[in-house]
Amino acid sequence: GAQGEYAGLRVIRAYHEHRGEPQRRVRIR
Repeated sequence: GAQGEYAGLRVIRAYHEHRGEPQRRVRIR
């Protein structure tokens, strides 16, 4: 459902922020 997708996006976002990938970070933002 929507909650699952939202949670997944949060996890992916946190993962990329932890890795420090500026391209991904800007895209998500």
